[in-house]
Amino acid sequence: MTAPSFSTRITVSAALALLTALFSMANLDAAAPVSGHVAAVDGTNIEITVVSKGAIAPGDKVELLYTTSTGVELPVGIWRVRTVKGAMVTAEMADSSTRPVVGLRAKIYPGSRVDEKVTQPPAPPVPSLEKPQPSSPAPPAVTGWLGVAIVANQKGDPDGGTDMLTRFFGADSGVTVMEVATGGPADRAGVSVQDRIVELNGQPVSDAAVFARSIGDLGEGATANLTILRQEKRLVVPVILERTPVR
Repeated sequence: MTAPSFSTRITVSAALALLTALFSMANLDAAAPVSGHVAAVDGTNIEITVVSKGAIAPGDKVELLYTTSTGVELPVGIWRVRTVKGAMVTAEMADSSTRPVVGLRAKIYPGSRVDEKVTQPPAPPVPSLEKPQPSSPAPPAVTGWLGVAIVANQKGDPDGGTDMLTRFFGADSGVTVMEVATGGPADRAGVSVQDRIVELNGQPVSDAAVFARSIGDLGEGATANLTILRQEKRLVVPVILERTPVR
């Protein structure tokens, strides 16, 4: 049998070396993945705690997996290694439609690079199209009712004069009762037409609108102590307020 020539042996050796190199390059992606889990999340960036050994470098592919209660692993998305510090690896999102959460399993593939591309962050959840149920309207506030019609006092009589009580309490103090509702709280307490109300619960009265608002704020069942000027006499008349009638 004729022995192989020298040139034939060189050719075979070169072919074997080339096949070995191609086999090694083809198996870069088949390197054993490094295991870990997501320890922290910052937006779409993650921090991974590595629990197995491997030559991890920036740019390496990271795959996140969710394990169901039956042990089935479901892919969540692809991330790209940014930094490696001991057993702590940071990675940025490369391709995912889901935001990461702490506890997901991570597989890092040394030597397997992710294409450099800009990945849009996941879209926020689509809001429900169901119409919100209308809430029950708040019950109307129960305001106090005195049962009088009043008008603010003028600063003087038509002829320019003022009586003694006006001079003592102030020319524009108090409000004058112009009408009393029959059977109302003021009527039962003895308030009369032309009475001048100068104080409410010890506070001076000078504005009709403010006085009416104060009565309403006291509410049903409250006692309004009215200081009244009547025929040059000063009286204090307690009135128990009622609920404002519905018109």
